Amino acid sequence: MENREVILARLHAAAQRLPQYESEYQNLSQRDYDHVYPLVQGYILDRFLLTEEMCASEKLLDLADVSLRYMLALKRMGIDPGQISRSCSGASSVISKKVLLMKAVQEIFHVSMTPAEFAEISTVSELAAFICSQPQENTAQKLVVQEKYTEEVAHSFDVWKIRQDFPALSQTIHGHPLVYLDNAATMQMPRHVMEAVQAVELLRGNVHRGIHTLSSRCTDAYEQARAVCAQFFGTEPGHITFTSGTTDGINRVAAAFTDRPGAIVVTELEHHSNFVPWQQLCKKTGREFRICPIQPDGTLNLDALEAVLTEGTALLAISQCSNVLGMAIPLEKIIPMAHSRGIPVLVDGAQGACHMPVNLTALDCDYYVCSGHKLGAPFGVGLLYCKQPLPPMVYGGGMVERVTAEKTTFLPTLEAGTPNVSGAVGLAAALEYRMQLPSSWQTHEAALLRHAETMLREIPGIHFLGSGTRVGCLSFTVEGVDAFDLAAALDQLGIMLRSGDHCAQILHRKMGVPYSLRLSPTFYNTFEEMELLAEATYNLPRQSK
Repeated sequence: MENREVILARLHAAAQRLPQYESEYQNLSQRDYDHVYPLVQGYILDRFLLTEEMCASEKLLDLADVSLRYMLALKRMGIDPGQISRSCSGASSVISKKVLLMKAVQEIFHVSMTPAEFAEISTVSELAAFICSQPQENTAQKLVVQEKYTEEVAHSFDVWKIRQDFPALSQTIHGHPLVYLDNAATMQMPRHVMEAVQAVELLRGNVHRGIHTLSSRCTDAYEQARAVCAQFFGTEPGHITFTSGTTDGINRVAAAFTDRPGAIVVTELEHHSNFVPWQQLCKKTGREFRICPIQPDGTLNLDALEAVLTEGTALLAISQCSNVLGMAIPLEKIIPMAHSRGIPVLVDGAQGACHMPVNLTALDCDYYVCSGHKLGAPFGVGLLYCKQPLPPMVYGGGMVERVTAEKTTFLPTLEAGTPNVSGAVGLAAALEYRMQLPSSWQTHEAALLRHAETMLREIPGIHFLGSGTRVGCLSFTVEGVDAFDLAAALDQLGIMLRSGDHCAQILHRKMGVPYSLRLSPTFYNTFEEMELLAEATYNLPRQSK
């Protein structure tokens, strides 16, 4: 290896050349491949502090790998590459190194690329050809504006401060820091919710049953929880019924529709909880069970949906957001379509409530269900919204007005027996916590998913389920790698992902795969965690060969 002085001189020379590439590109008389390629190659080599002699391949990931190894060798010599060139700091893996390179290339050469285009470019030659094929725009100014916006969002949303509210996130699993990316299944609980539940459990009294102090306090806490839930979802407290979760809420509505004539319509996107109850109801009552298909890209076929929503249909049961594809359903089009035919709509909000604002008055659905544990509340609590009251489906104390030997009259409530008071209080506390988050929390979540998808696209053989903008989750398979094996290997590194069919076998069969891995970040996750996941998913299959 060269001596230290020669290396330092070469590294400093490379760092000094980096700012010149933009002007050299702008001054090119011809922006064809023969003129652009040498600039692109030179920029990459200087950015990675490499020489042509060090590079046996022009693949970008190979160059990133050589660069990382060289950085380690330099550090062993007492040379800190990050002090010589900022371009050598901030990347700890070949994938993140390529991501940072491509961001810089877009700014230097005034081009922009989609995540799919990014993933398709694997060599210096392909990158140079892509730059030559792009129209010249004022991309530099656009990137500066985007970068400034990103910085403002990061400043207004301090994810590290948020993480301090979640005790679970400071834990270690198998000797590694917990990277929890299974929030679509269950979210971790903030300390605010734990304290609210503990407070109501310390002094317990049955609600709506006594006039003593503890009963009154618990009744007030329970009804205040209902009011908070109504505020969060943009409705009135009288429309909110506490349930044990989404599944319970759907089954209650299904029970109320037992004697109503007409077909039930669902879609291929549905979670089993919004599919099986309706299927079984139709089997028992001899009614028609209609399933609206999805298209190959995962989007709902609205023409097909319109065709099955015939007059006389009893109900449309549909998700707000797919728990597998992470694709939002255009309810603003679908609900009016159904209502124009006199068909009520139940919306499964188990995923949607966690990632998008929900105003039930504006949404105008007839029924809405969701689960607390996906929102940071305790297990075993959720809610059911009914635009118009349903008849009782479960009977017991707390819901009766007058009982005689001949008949019983009921109060306007569906809650029979002693309710889950601490669960309701915990759900309200979780919603209160969300209401005080900085408004940029949704922007942060969306950026996490985009960053994860961009990095995961670098993995050979990866296939994403669905298309378009994702909300809340991203599911994928890796060719030749078993989803359960990969999830188990990630678990050993402290990275928690969901593997399986995610309670959506119909959807997986339509996508042509039995199982998938699902990444589902939320507002307390970080970009660093997305990079850890991508790097581990990239490396693990290679280590097993």
